[in-house]
Amino acid sequence: MPQLDVSSYLSQIFWLTISFCLIYGFLAYNFIPRLKEAFKMRDGEVERLIREAKNLHEQAKSQEEEYQIQSKDLQAQLIKIQKENQDQCKQYLDSQMDMLRDIFDARKNELLISLDQVQKSIDDTMESFVSKASQILVKKIKSEETPSQSNRSSQP
Repeated sequence: MPQLDVSSYLSQIFWLTISFCLIYGFLAYNFIPRLKEAFKMRDGEVERLIREAKNLHEQAKSQEEEYQIQSKDLQAQLIKIQKENQDQCKQYLDSQMDMLRDIFDARKNELLISLDQVQKSIDDTMESFVSKASQILVKKIKSEETPSQSNRSSQP
């Protein structure tokens, strides 16, 4: 085998050095610059994406803060509207209760007046009834006494 021959070592080392230099030159001037450019582009793209992500994160934070502020404002407005509605409902119910009390009082007064009139009518009717009944009783008693008095007067 010629590779193991000691006399060919020098030429093998020479051609090995030339081959490695050519391969290194090809890689160093052709392939490595392309790789460096690709790495630079990739690094630039990564940095751009990181900046964009940071910007988006900051925007998200600011929008979240705005959302929180708007949420608090809306909640305050909601509480205010709810209180106003509650006050309006209370006023309406109070006015309706006052109206019902007035109607009740008016009806109660009408019924009391009507009751007084009925009681007066009953009292008047009772008076006339008692008066007529007592007159009838008096007449009856007188009519019963008259025959018995005539019987007494005929006996002595």
